[in-house]
This record gives sequence, C-alpha cells and structure tokens, in this order.
Amino acid sequence: MTETPNKSQEIIDWFSRKDTEKLNSEKEAKKFAQALMTGKIVAPITTKGREPLGCLFIAIMESNDVDFAFQFLEFYIEELKKKQSKTYWDRYIHYPYYRQFCNKFVDYRALIKLLNICGSKQIPLPDNYWFLCYENPKLVFHKKNLNNYLLVLDSLLRAIERQKGNTALKAQETQRISSFKNLIENVIAHQFNTNFVEEYSFLMTEFCMPIFQIEVGENYKNENLLQDAENVLLLVALLMYEGNNAVVDFRKPIPFQELSAKKISLNEFVGMDLEKVRNDNSSHFFENLGNLETTSFHSNSLIYHLFQRPYGPSLKNDRLPYLPENLKTDSEKRTFVYQTLFKDYLLADIESAENADFQEIWSISTNTSHFFDAGNEWFGTKFWAVHNKVEQKVTFILSSFTD
Repeated sequence: MTETPNKSQEIIDWFSRKDTEKLNSEKEAKKFAQALMTGKIVAPITTKGREPLGCLFIAIMESNDVDFAFQFLEFYIEELKKKQSKTYWDRYIHYPYYRQFCNKFVDYRALIKLLNICGSKQIPLPDNYWFLCYENPKLVFHKKNLNNYLLVLDSLLRAIERQKGNTALKAQETQRISSFKNLIENVIAHQFNTNFVEEYSFLMTEFCMPIFQIEVGENYKNENLLQDAENVLLLVALLMYEGNNAVVDFRKPIPFQELSAKKISLNEFVGMDLEKVRNDNSSHFFENLGNLETTSFHSNSLIYHLFQRPYGPSLKNDRLPYLPENLKTDSEKRTFVYQTLFKDYLLADIESAENADFQEIWSISTNTSHFFDAGNEWFGTKFWAVHNKVEQKVTFILSSFTD
C-alpha cells in the first residue's frame, strides 16, 4: 500500500532548506516559518489577529519556486477546510489565491493548474475570475499558440461544473464560455495564412487593424452576430496588448451585453457613392477606386480608416511583402489592396450593386472594449462585420485610431 505523502513535513523540509531572512523581511514570516519547521502547523489566523499562512504564502511567492507554491497552496486549502466559516474562505483563499498567485504566475500553464486545483478542491470562484482568464493584460497569446488557450477554457469549464450553487447560473456561464471556445476554434479553422495578415497576430499588415473570419449557419441572426462580436472583443484582449489597457484592479469585466449593431449600406462601409465609380468604367472598378484620394472617402468608412490615420501606413513594397514588385505608384498599390481586401478577405462584392442582397454589413458599437479606448479618446473607432450569405461566412474588422 502506497503511503500518503505528508504535505506538512514536505513544507517543513522546504523551509528548513531556505534562508527565511531573504524570503521576507517581516518578522512574522520568519517566526511562522520557524514554527512550521518544528512541526507546529499554525491555523489560518492567530488569537492576536496575525495571518501566519498568509505571510508564509507571500514568502513563497517571493522565492519564485512555482512547484512548491502549488504544493503549499494545496496545503493552505486543506488547512482552511478546517474552518467552515465563509469569512475564512473569502479572506484567506481569495486574497492569496487570486491576488498574489495569479499576479505572480501568469503563464497559461500555471493558470490551468490553478483552475484544476479549484475544480478538484471545489474552491469558490471569485466574482473577478473573468478578469483573470479573459481581460488580464498579462495573459497574452498570439495566432500560433492560440490552441493553448482552449486548454484554459476547458479547465475553467470543469471548475465551474464542480462549483456549488445555482444550477441555472452555472449552465448560463458554461454556455457563455463554450460559445467563446467555439468562436476561437472557428477562427483557428479560418485564419488567414498569408502575408496580408501578420504571422503572429490577426492584424492586417501595416494597417494595425484586427481581422477575423468565421463560418456561420444558414439562419444567422442579429443575436448571433452580437454574441460573436462579444467573443471577438474578448479574443482581441487575449491576442493584443492593446486589447486590455486596464490597470490590474480586479474589477468585474465590462458588460459586453450592451453591444449593439445596425445594418449599414455598402456606400457607408466603403465611404463613397459607388454608383459614380461603376458608371465611370465598370471594367476598371478597383482601378478607379484606387485613383481616388483617400480624403475623398467619408471619415466613418473602412477606406478612410485604412489610410487616413495620423501616421498613415507605408505602401513601400518591403513593408507590405504581399504587394507585387511591378506596382510603382500609390494608386496602383491602393488598387491592389482594395481588390485583395474586399474580394479575398472580406468576401464582399462591391463591384455589382445587384449582389447586395447576398451580403449584409453591420456597424457594431465601440464602447465596450479596452481596445477602443485610445481611438475613442483620439481619432476614432469602428467595428464592422461583413456577412456573406452565399459563402456563409462573417468577417469582423476593428479599427482604433490614436497618435
């Protein structure tokens, strides 16, 4: 029969090998560590109002010993289970577990391990776990390792399923997280693997505008669009440092359910009366569009947001490797960019007015994500969705102008 490891003894041994003076300058930490080393396991709080386990936990944080920090956390939880009062859980788990631990070890593997402990030990999740898993500015992924984040969501789902409490609320939250996971899987399956979109992100090269494409069902409705738009904003927060510029204040996440969307015309989206471009010479539609000065386009339009930022994108071939070398003038390059973007990436037919019935364009509100903070303060923001009903795909594109 395998003997159960003595966690208390292992912790005592760890402290006996450490110079506790260097772990923490507080006298209490050294005193509590010495008490632990002698086999006297201290309670979560002393009669004098001291917090020995909390002091020791912080001391371990300062040691940067990740493996032992997890070991001590499990021991800490078992000690707290001896106290059934909710006050003990709120004060002695939520502080060290969420404020100290997650700030110190922000790597996704550590977060997964924490969530697994949370599920197996049935630790109550705090109100702000969305911040830790979704809006944490330190938890950043890129296109090539986005699959790893799916493991975080799987661990979070298991932790929620094992929580005590309202079954309906758990089911609602599980559905919300599953929806986000489905969108990530959809985006991974339809990501742009070309030079037009940066290798490590979903930013259009040189334009610094995120672009995502997903596959949708035949009966795609407004409520589906808003749910996907909400999830896209969460994904932006994970993929880009600019996605969440908030100070780590452990507040609840911004209420994404306040998102709204309205249909806009093709002219509004492009920023130009396209009939004039078509009537001029329909066989050279994109060439005519490229010859127009970008100041001619409406300020709320996609083309204006592409080229009229304070520090505009460079159209040099070495900065935009997808541009053919034979293109020399800016108008030729703009023509190529327009044709590539609208036809190949947005799947939008802007050449033929009669095909408007097969596509919908939506303008989505930009007041519910930190990605838009800078643009809302400076030069403008836009969030569009282009729904191609034939291909059954929706492409989201975001813009946030700053200096």
